[in-house]
Formats: sequence, structure tokens, C-alpha cells
Amino acid sequence: MPIKFEEAFKDAVEETFSGYGIASSIMIKDIEKRNKLKYSKWWQKPEQLDKVLMQIYGAGGKSIESSLIQKLLSRIPTDICVDGDFTKALLALKEASEKSPKIGAPRPVVQENHNKTALTQS
Repeated sequence: MPIKFEEAFKDAVEETFSGYGIASSIMIKDIEKRNKLKYSKWWQKPEQLDKVLMQIYGAGGKSIESSLIQKLLSRIPTDICVDGDFTKALLALKEASEKSPKIGAPRPVVQENHNKTALTQS
């Protein structure tokens, strides 16, 4: 059964931050406090999330954003090409999810090419 974008985003956040071990929950709570949104709702204000991540983590914030987008690309069937603008990518994925009947578990079809990420259909 397909899941909603919010659930896919929540899963992507959990998966992204799980790589930080026991610090992940502290990181998420800090971002929630600064962002004034629960992590499952961060996608509703992508510009604000971008600003908070850059304030806290600097260049590392871009790595977190990239990971979130990669995780979402693995869950949302689409052929969009993401150019590195986090806000635009997140909004495009949200729009793509509304058109797709199948959002689900991660699928390994993402290829990276320099600063762009392209999704190949399986």
C-alpha cells in the first residue's frame, strides 16, 4: 500500500540521522526546537529547514540535505533531475509524490553525476 509524502519524508529523516548513532535524537530535537516543527513536518518549510541546517552544521548541513533528497528519490517513483537546490528539490519531490500512486520502501535506483543527481527508472 502506498504511503504519504509525509511518511516517506519522516522515514528519510530517520534513515539520514541514524548514521549519527546516539547523537541522532539530540540532533533531531535541536533542529525541531530551532525549526519549531516536528521532524515529520520539516518538509512544509524547506527554506526554514535549509537555514537551520546551515546555521547549525555549516557545510555539513548540505550533506544532510543531500542525504534527505537521496532517500526521498529512492522512495518516490519519478524521473526528475535534482540540481542541488534543496528547497526546489523537496518541492518537486512533494509534487511528484502527489502524482504517483506508488510511494514506498526504498529502491536502489539513484545514480550520482557530479553535482546533479539523476534518477533512472527501473
